[in-house]
Amino acid sequence: MNDLVTKHRDYLLLLLSECAIQQVDYFWNSFIDYEADRPGEDLWQTPRETLEKGFGNCDAVAIGKYFDLIALGYTPLLDYCKVVGGPYHLRCQCGGVMLDSQDRSAETIFTFDQHTGYIAINGRPVTTQPTSKILPRWVAVQDRMKLEAAEDKPKTHRSEHGHN
Repeated sequence: MNDLVTKHRDYLLLLLSECAIQQVDYFWNSFIDYEADRPGEDLWQTPRETLEKGFGNCDAVAIGKYFDLIALGYTPLLDYCKVVGGPYHLRCQCGGVMLDSQDRSAETIFTFDQHTGYIAINGRPVTTQPTSKILPRWVAVQDRMKLEAAEDKPKTHRSEHGHN
């Protein structure tokens, strides 16, 4: 392949990836109605819970974006942030693109993903997992998603003689 053909292919792949990320962001920001938690609550929903309800807070939207991007083959991250002059906030990032459901200034407290727990706190890599009130919510979301997946699996029926 000549250099221009290779550049063109790489350009198209870049456009495809940028469009996919933007479309995931667009879907969750456009079709999920925002509803804040009640005072004193910080509920994290699975993507299915959010889609079935049709509403959720910034945490629900970020989690939905995160798992959609994983399904598309990306390796997104989640940022737990403190909004300037406001509450704590969860947002998704992927490939250097910040996918935030709200346009406001926020300071990242820590970043994490599905597999490794906390990756960074205040921008510094973490070698041990800190004690946090947030991790149990993340574990609970993943546990509920496993239950949802198990409910979706087709059930096999056995006859009286043990044959399918």
